[in-house]
Amino acid sequence: MKSKVILAGLLVLGLVFFLSVSAQAIPVGTLNIMGEVRIDETHFDWLDVGSMNFIVGSTSTGTFAGLGFTTGAAIDLDLALFPVGVPLLLNNYLVLAALPGVTFDLNFIYPGGDFGALTLTDTTSGVNLAWGVRLAVDDGLGTACFTGTYSSQINGMTSAGLLALLAGGGFIDSTFSASFTPCPIPLPATAPLMLTGLAGLFWPSRRRHHQ
Repeated sequence: MKSKVILAGLLVLGLVFFLSVSAQAIPVGTLNIMGEVRIDETHFDWLDVGSMNFIVGSTSTGTFAGLGFTTGAAIDLDLALFPVGVPLLLNNYLVLAALPGVTFDLNFIYPGGDFGALTLTDTTSGVNLAWGVRLAVDDGLGTACFTGTYSSQINGMTSAGLLALLAGGGFIDSTFSASFTPCPIPLPATAPLMLTGLAGLFWPSRRRHHQ
């Protein structure tokens, strides 16, 4: 039994080491940004401030810690060229002035619940807009999947009014904020086998203990 406990401990340590090494080789943490956007039926146009069009939030963490109030640029999105719900590739979708060596390639725009990529929620003061994207983020050591969630608040409107405006060819200008976080990381293929092995080590001894 003692040898089984030692073996189990070594397997657990190996799994923890594997996961920690994998995590250190790719971008980690949260990137928060804010800026202004013009939204119409098929476009997200990021409104420029000089040569850049967003500011990094001071609450960014991990790979992006310490970048608060630095600037960055995003490529405008034309949903006619990059439709929602379809795998795509838009290289250098985001560029950070303070981290030019980190690349952000857009590979998916999530379908919204109401209009194109948009999901709308009525509030007491107006309507909230939300939309999401998926990125491949490469820091030169490895590439990680990140999900970006955008939000914007439009005061003095309802979701029905906004939908009618966009569907009629109109547009809305608004501030936005966005948070980019790593996609959920599944266990590596070896992990289920290791966990099954651990269960096999202890299951017979537990049966004997209760007899």
